[in-house]
Amino acid sequence: MIWGYIKKIKNLKFATLEETKIRPDKLRLTLDFEEDYLLLKAVKNILGDNLSRENIDKLFVKNPDLHKINWFRNIEWKKNQKSKSL
Repeated sequence: MIWGYIKKIKNLKFATLEETKIRPDKLRLTLDFEEDYLLLKAVKNILGDNLSRENIDKLFVKNPDLHKINWFRNIEWKKNQKSKSL
């Protein structure tokens, strides 16, 4: 029903299925911002002492919204990385 309206939007790009999948290797698991701490604390609370990279990756695949805790900080993090490398 809504598809007719969606198709009328100019320059609309659709993500492929591959682009919508969570890629744990692309997640930023650093401790630069308060939200990073909140994410790492959530991972620790969920996994307990089972903090292997494999278990962390599986956690993010099973809970794709979990990364949103700190994802919005990526722009600031990238700016900080560039300024440190100059």
